[in-house]
Amino acid sequence: SASSRVAAALASPDTRRLRVDQLEAPVQTTGSDGGGGSADAEKMGRLYYSAILAAASSLADFRLPEDVLGLCTLLALSRAALAQPRPRRWVALWSKRPERRTNLDAAVTDHFHGVLNNATDGRFSLVERFWEPPSPPMPPPSRSSAGAAEPLLPRPHKLLVVAFSSLGDGIVRHEWRRALRAALDATIDLDALPGSDPWPVQSVDVLFAADPAVSWYCTDARGRWDDGQYFRERLMGVLLREQEEEQRHHGSGGRRRRRSTYDGVLFLGDSMGGSAALRFASLGEAAAVPATRAVAFVPQVDLVEDDHVSRDDFTVLARRKFQQRLLRSVETATAVRRRGIR
Repeated sequence: SASSRVAAALASPDTRRLRVDQLEAPVQTTGSDGGGGSADAEKMGRLYYSAILAAASSLADFRLPEDVLGLCTLLALSRAALAQPRPRRWVALWSKRPERRTNLDAAVTDHFHGVLNNATDGRFSLVERFWEPPSPPMPPPSRSSAGAAEPLLPRPHKLLVVAFSSLGDGIVRHEWRRALRAALDATIDLDALPGSDPWPVQSVDVLFAADPAVSWYCTDARGRWDDGQYFRERLMGVLLREQEEEQRHHGSGGRRRRRSTYDGVLFLGDSMGGSAALRFASLGEAAAVPATRAVAFVPQVDLVEDDHVSRDDFTVLARRKFQQRLLRSVETATAVRRRGIR
């Protein structure tokens, strides 16, 4: 079918190599953090060019022009054909149609974004030891007074920053790299928490997360709507990748709880990324991270009539469910703060 041919062409090694070359080629204008409207427009034009080359045979079959309009028309026709109901006698023949549709959606999504990694897991990039102090961390000062409370974090600690990408200026890419580097280099209060003893920083890992499907982090790697389950599982996988188990006693019984070896996590983002920072803020509590923070700049919370949403298949029901999940996550995270745990 046309959808299978287009999906295979976009996912071919030749197209993916061309795509990377197009993204790495210099542009005339760059923004302050590696982006910029004119630069993104130029790169998006390049991606359309490589997609049109990949779909040339299918465009010719349908007598469509080899341009952006022709490509968009072909994709629309392919998705519409896959969505059409079929008579019962065709059920067996078309049993794989949902898979064909997700293959097409995944191929298109994996092509039109600014992450250089060609794999679908390129939505994530974990940079270990993204930042380290200029000198080895010193142990926290000891207390000699009787009955004094122990320091909050008695050992050099390890932090994780989860940096969510926004919609960008036309192309989704990993963001915050330069800003985080500058902020960490300039920060003078990083070695202390309010009301606590100083605690030294061992290192800061950064997990860059992007949603090239522009679904507000509500679809999986194949383009299927899953209410954020894919991103939740991947984020928890990073938080618990070097996990510990701690014993919690309740009366005469007890239970094991998975606990992250990170001593602190910061969820960071703006716009769509800010929404994700709030949506997943409760994962710090779920992973038993000792200190959790979320910083969200101009997040979208109510998407029902938000002009930023361009996907027709992001239904009103799905948008309302997104808002409910986000508010519940914020409520969970702030409730933990009120109890004095974070």
